[in-house]
Amino acid sequence: MKKHNENWSEKEQTVANINSKNLNAIFNAVDTNQFKLISCCECAKRAWDILQTAYEGTTPVRLSKLQMLATRFEDLRMKEDETIADFNSKLCDIANEAHGFGETYPKEKLVRKVLRSLTDRFAYKITAIEEANNIDELHLDELIENLKTFENKLSMSRMDKERNLALQSTNVPTSVVLTTVVSNPPVPTTSAVEVELIKLMTHIAENFDKMVKVNENPSKADTRLKKRRIQCK
Repeated sequence: MKKHNENWSEKEQTVANINSKNLNAIFNAVDTNQFKLISCCECAKRAWDILQTAYEGTTPVRLSKLQMLATRFEDLRMKEDETIADFNSKLCDIANEAHGFGETYPKEKLVRKVLRSLTDRFAYKITAIEEANNIDELHLDELIENLKTFENKLSMSRMDKERNLALQSTNVPTSVVLTTVVSNPPVPTTSAVEVELIKLMTHIAENFDKMVKVNENPSKADTRLKKRRIQCK
């Protein structure tokens, strides 16, 4: 039976005040669409349960989502063109999402996942870390910062090599170039197109000589033209 608030005991008044504060906190933390789901609630626990069911689902749904996150966690591998920061961001997203569904990944599990998921360029660094530290006592943030430092050193070393190769290609001694040119003269080659062109020019030259001879004797030229029925154009 309902009891008027004037007849509440001190304990009941304390519980009612706590419920009102919690319900007010929930109302102020949700957006308009979420508020529509719980606007009629007078109990903070009831409002919380409605939101939990709406966004986390029932227990079977929550377990299914946790299994999907576990699969993503195990399949996660660092790509060749990926940085340590990007890989760490993906790992933290999965861990935070699992924490929201009630499962927290231990820090040792996250550290070991990072060490076995990196690319081959971190192989020597991983060996050094495992030999110098106790993996169970190593923090994830410390490991990530250590790997970032090593990654920056790799980038600087690669840039130095590229710079040295560029300088070597632009600073080749002139004597070496001249020696190479003199000792290895280019061998002339005749392509198929050039051969056909030579044949055509030879044929034109022969016909030109015949026309010159014909022009020297017009009567013969006329006779030949008539016999051959050639029309000059």
